[in-house]
Amino acid sequence: MIEVIVKTNAKKDSILKTGENSYKIETKARAKDMEANLKVIEILSEYLKIPKTRLFIKSGLRYRKKLIQIRNVN
Repeated sequence: MIEVIVKTNAKKDSILKTGENSYKIETKARAKDMEANLKVIEILSEYLKIPKTRLFIKSGLRYRKKLIQIRNVN
């Protein structure tokens, strides 16, 4: 599990590793209509160099603090 704290409506998209499995992500996307959640998945997948389809928001869809699970590829 990866713990993420999200800041929306930022000036630019960025990611900062704050611990072994925790990150702070800032995104220009708004916290409306899942825009920010989709952007968080995109930013994290680029950083981790894994496909977006392997990342799943386990909890926190409507909150700043999110738990993201990496799915196994079968």
